[in-house]
Amino acid sequence: MTEIRYDVIGKSVTGASHTKSNLPNQDSVACFGDTANNKHFVFGIVSDGHGSKKCFRSHLGSSFATEVLNEIFTQLSDLIKEDSNQQSIKQYVVDELPTMIVESWR
Repeated sequence: MTEIRYDVIGKSVTGASHTKSNLPNQDSVACFGDTANNKHFVFGIVSDGHGSKKCFRSHLGSSFATEVLNEIFTQLSDLIKEDSNQQSIKQYVVDELPTMIVESWR
């Protein structure tokens, strides 16, 4: 079997309009990958802030959103490694994932 190798990178930078307006970078990015048990997958998480002076904590919410999803996707990766049944994984994503995101956010 051929070994699958991948490199994942991500970066969020402060745009010119935010720099001119003295606003922080309100976007966040995270990447997660796993190759255990012959299950190869990558999750990319991007959170776009509001981009407004009125939303002065937008950068914090954006960062928090990527952290929460990274933790949840880590749990999802454990399920994928343990269970090869596509239907049960889909069921988890449809039924459990939204609730986990909301509960983690609160």
